[in-house]
Parts: sequence; C-alpha cells; structure tokens
Amino acid sequence: GIPCTVTGITSWSITNLSLISGTNTIIVTATDTSNNIGTDTITITYSPASKPTVTTNPATNITTNSATLNAIVNANNASTTAYFQYGTTSGTYTNTTPNQTITGSSSTAVSANLTGILSSGTTYYFRIAATNSSGTSYGTEQLFTTNQAPDTTPPTGSITINSNAVSTNTTSVTLNLSATDAIGVTGYYVSESGVIPVATAVGWTTITSTTNYAANASFTLSST
Repeated sequence: GIPCTVTGITSWSITNLSLISGTNTIIVTATDTSNNIGTDTITITYSPASKPTVTTNPATNITTNSATLNAIVNANNASTTAYFQYGTTSGTYTNTTPNQTITGSSSTAVSANLTGILSSGTTYYFRIAATNSSGTSYGTEQLFTTNQAPDTTPPTGSITINSNAVSTNTTSVTLNLSATDAIGVTGYYVSESGVIPVATAVGWTTITSTTNYAANASFTLSST
C-alpha cells in the first residue's frame, strides 16, 4: 500500500502502478483519527499492446493492368498503420500502397486496388506490412500474374537467300530468316504463294517463343 494523511474530503492520484496483463484489482483503504476504516475497490482490465498480427491473402480481380491486394490485420490494441509492398522481383518491393489506419483487437480485412498501373503478362510479388507503437510486422509473400493483353501487332521480319545473294542458278537455296515481335515469334511459314496463310494452315514450322528470331532454312524453289 501507499500510506498518506489527509483531512476533510479530498482526492489524490497515484501514478506508476504496475499492472499485469488481464484483470487487476485495486483497493483503496482509508482510516480516520477514530480508527474507522473504509475501503473502495476498482477493477481494471489491462490489455497491453503488441505488434500487429498480419496475414497476406491472395490477390483478386486480376486483369491485364489491375489487381486487388488483400490481407488480414489485427492491430492488437494499438493504432496501427497498414500498407502493401509490391514489385516485380521476389523479396524486393519498389512500390507501396497508401496507408490505412487499423484499431482495436479484432482481425480486420484490408485491401488495396492497383487500378490501371500494372503491366500485362507480368508477375508481381506483394506482402502486407503493419506498424504500431510496439513494432512492425510483415506478412508472407504472395504473387500473381496479370493477364496477357491481346496481341494485335504482327511480327516484322526479313528473308534473303544464300547469305544475301541476289540470284541463284539452282533451285535448292538456303533461306536466311529473321523476325521480331514484342510478345514473341512462335513460328514461320515458307511458301512461294502470295497468299498469307491462316494460323491453322498446314505447313507452319513451330519454334520456341522468342522476341527476336533468326535462322537458316533449306528450301527448294519451283522450276518455273
């Protein structure tokens, strides 16, 4: 106890009481000059703050250039600032979403919309981060890949024969092929016809997708 002497009606304050986590009972006992004793009791529930508890959830609403990042955050009884970190390299997060404030001691769903700012056909890595007076917590990393945008631009390329020869005296030639495409060249079709073949036509040569392709191919010219 902390003894003190007062007269009449008074009030006082006591500081620096050490509370334990959970229920604390504080009893105030007063006595007078006639040795009469009175008591008063208060009960205090102490829930000390701790670092936030966080879980990174999978991304949703994924399109060619947008996605929604999701997580669960428990502020653990301290005002908490939560945000997402994300980037295109695992473990390296070059971008963050705006801060969100979380309070209380219950699990709270947190999300952030990345609208129109992502690249198509790209894998992104992200995690939730949350900070309060007790420290910072990071969620485990999640990843998602944006949808590939429709490819409407045809490849560009060139063709020569026999290492840029301008003529030949034989029907057997070597075609020097090259092509580029931002998404990837996946095949070529060789013909003496002026008609462009459809993608499902028989005769295409399939290659491993590459943005820059160069190769030589043997070809026999018609004798006419």
